Amino acid sequence: MPRHGSNAACHTTWRRQQSTTWAEHWRPELAEHHINVNIINPGWIETEIPKSYYDSAKLAGLAKRIPWKRIGTMTDVGKVITFSCSDDADYITGATIPIDGGWVQPLKDQ
Repeated sequence: MPRHGSNAACHTTWRRQQSTTWAEHWRPELAEHHINVNIINPGWIETEIPKSYYDSAKLAGLAKRIPWKRIGTMTDVGKVITFSCSDDADYITGATIPIDGGWVQPLKDQ
């Protein structure tokens, strides 16, 4: 995962902000057609990307700093996507759903 302050982190922040703006724009227009517009915003997820930046010891240390005490999994993300596409989420639109175990601060190198 990109380190705080890197160009990649800047682009990630920009993309997330653009997604939020996009959802806010389309939500009212698409709601009249019963089309949900939501953003799924994953935090630290166990994929090849963080493994390419950090060794397993660094990732284990990071997991201890996440309030849920672990890094998320693709299953965690998949469950949210499945719910968001189900009839159970029918009345949810314009929401940003974090999948981050409570992590809200940017990562700072120690």
